[in-house]
Amino acid sequence: VYWHILQYYMRWLAPIAVFSVEDFYQHLPAQLKSYMISETQKTITVKDGEDVDCVFTRLSWEPCPAQWNQPDINRTFEIVRTARSHILKALELCRTDKRIGIGANSEAEVRLLVQSNSSLHKALLSVQDELLGVMITSDFTLETSDTFG
Repeated sequence: VYWHILQYYMRWLAPIAVFSVEDFYQHLPAQLKSYMISETQKTITVKDGEDVDCVFTRLSWEPCPAQWNQPDINRTFEIVRTARSHILKALELCRTDKRIGIGANSEAEVRLLVQSNSSLHKALLSVQDELLGVMITSDFTLETSDTFG
């Protein structure tokens, strides 16, 4: 798995950090370089007729393996991102109206009331251990109710 992550990391960074990725590639052991050969490998020839072995001739832009695509996780995090967006907007409105005296969201204590067994409730429960980091608040309490009104 780490080898796949490293290859994708190099692909993603190659257009941005050209020299760093190339330097990293040049220091890879030959055995690992041999795994990077793509079916569409290009050969770059310089003036003196010598082929160039560089990261851009070795890495192909292949799609991620199908088993990495997990729609349930994508849906969960889409719900969590939407909730986070609404919470941050509410904090900003409270700050603007001077209803709260916090300087940054990381100082806020958020209490969120959601309907039991709703998709939002299930999504937030699935990432409950990471909620403070996701919401970037000092405290986050998730409460449930069966009725709203």
